[in-house]
Amino acid sequence: MREKRRDKRYVRKVSIEFTDGNTTINAIASNFSLSGFFIRTTARYPVETELSVTFHIDDGKKFNVFGFVATVANDFSKAGLGVRIKVRGKEYVDFIRETVYRRGEAPTKELVDFRAMGLL
Repeated sequence: MREKRRDKRYVRKVSIEFTDGNTTINAIASNFSLSGFFIRTTARYPVETELSVTFHIDDGKKFNVFGFVATVANDFSKAGLGVRIKVRGKEYVDFIRETVYRRGEAPTKELVDFRAMGLL
């Protein structure tokens, strides 16, 4: 089966809280890219539901991204939401960069382009 993802994925687990504007849920996010991530949760939202997500990083820092539900995984062992980011700031790009360097990998072309645009 052909890979549908545009951006390289990076594995890291981070505590988050997310809300659709009505309910706030604590969860774990993983499987990050520049364009999105996966939220491990049994909560179900329709595709296209807009979410505000607050990341709680290891060093106590917090930052927000805004996105929407792109996919819903119903398999109990991998239940969750695939989120496509609509609005990401420098903090999220820095988070991806830190994740890449933690893994000892070279930055992707997209990360290099962000650096050239002054976003890193």
